[in-house]
Amino acid sequence: MNNVKRCFRFFTLFDYDKEEKWLNEMNKKGWKLRKGGLCFVFDKCEPEDVVYKLDFQKNDIDKNGYLKMYEDYGWEYVYSFNNYMYFRKNADNISDSEDSNELDIFSDNESKLDMMKKIIKWKLLPILCIFLAIVIPNFIKGIDAALNDSFGISLFIAWSIVLVLYLFIFTKCYIGYTRNKKRIEG
Repeated sequence: MNNVKRCFRFFTLFDYDKEEKWLNEMNKKGWKLRKGGLCFVFDKCEPEDVVYKLDFQKNDIDKNGYLKMYEDYGWEYVYSFNNYMYFRKNADNISDSEDSNELDIFSDNESKLDMMKKIIKWKLLPILCIFLAIVIPNFIKGIDAALNDSFGISLFIAWSIVLVLYLFIFTKCYIGYTRNKKRIEG
């Protein structure tokens, strides 16, 4: 029997809510997260109702103090990937009558919106700068090159694929951002 499971899943910057939900479902099926990212590694466990939450933090935080704060509120630190911190908490011990904030790592909506602002500033804006400074100019050069020779056509196709990929990612991020903002605001 295999006690380790690897899954490849892609979540954009603002799909953290979908990622949390998926991780919760995996734990209910008996797979406890060991580490996340693009390749998720799970260990076999007894199925249990566990809540996973992600937080986004820059690299310059006091990690020991930060993790201690979450530990004091009953959150277990699992792993960090690409500035996302993975936490989990057993939900079986919390009754429905207790405060629903018990199963959230954020105490208020402002904290949730601040996390989204950090994601935009530290992850999305650099990607946008690369897009505007490198992808768009090279795509335009590729159009010109495609008109001149057969190698230019290959170049144009390659940059077209990169352009479409970036546009896909930006669209998914925008959809995730608006979905989360609507959920947070009400």
